[in-house]
Amino acid sequence: SLVLLKNDGVLPLSRDKLKRIAVVGPTADDTMALLGNYYGTPAAPVTILQGIRAAVPQAEVLYARGADLVEGRDDPAATPLIEPQYLRPSADSAERGLRG
Repeated sequence: SLVLLKNDGVLPLSRDKLKRIAVVGPTADDTMALLGNYYGTPAAPVTILQGIRAAVPQAEVLYARGADLVEGRDDPAATPLIEPQYLRPSADSAERGLRG
């Protein structure tokens, strides 16, 4: 997220003047993050990182994953904070909404 408190001529950005852009965040290059809880088949998802690179091809786009959304997410031995089966019912269930 980014919050602009005061615009001293910074925005709007001029594409032709951009030389370097930093994109930071664990979902910036993750197509699954774009889908949320939508279970359809995405036509041609474009990640935030891909979109920025396409919009300003002349700029150097630096990417850093940053911190995980959930600690230990990439560690198979880590126990999730909330087990997935408690977050939502299965697709074939008549149950709706979150459990608990």
